[in-house]
Amino acid sequence: MKLREIIKLSAIILNLDDVLNGTKIYDETYDITNEQNVIKNGTVEERTLNLLMRCFNLVYSEIATDYFPLICQEKITVQNGNYKLSDLENRLYKLVKIEDEDYKEPKFKIYDNVLYVKNGTYTIVYSFVPTKCSLNSEVNNFNGKIVDRIFAYGINKEYCFISGLYEEAESYRLKFEDCIKLCKSNQKNLTLYKRRWI
Repeated sequence: MKLREIIKLSAIILNLDDVLNGTKIYDETYDITNEQNVIKNGTVEERTLNLLMRCFNLVYSEIATDYFPLICQEKITVQNGNYKLSDLENRLYKLVKIEDEDYKEPKFKIYDNVLYVKNGTYTIVYSFVPTKCSLNSEVNNFNGKIVDRIFAYGINKEYCFISGLYEEAESYRLKFEDCIKLCKSNQKNLTLYKRRWI
């Protein structure tokens, strides 16, 4: 799903007329690529879309770091006994596992975003912070766990906090967290039943 559709749902729930009565949310060619320019020179509609986009990116990172980690695997080559973790394809949040070519876990240390380990080729498994999305970005739905409504509740809680609507923010926070808890409990309670023919 595209972020544009999630923001549209969020704007409907919040009843944001400047977005819903505007043209930008419906124009698939429009995107926000320069946030600073929108903040300085944008219309009310563009600034509101930009704020909703920022709120989404906060929630996106929150889900990936606090609830449902995004995990990937990558091969790296270590020379001179160290490897800059900023050179990974994704922004590292937490290292899950490191293995050498014989599937053995080496001794290693991490300081200041640098991995110190003996020279060689390794496979590392790590959780990462998702890249920021713009309106036309495809959003990772965490393997189908997070639907657009949950993202919208998250956006709304951030938007309301920023706008000083604290009661509404608290209401959306509770809805968001209840949905996340339900997703986590459903994940644990999945059971596969075999069909028996009589």
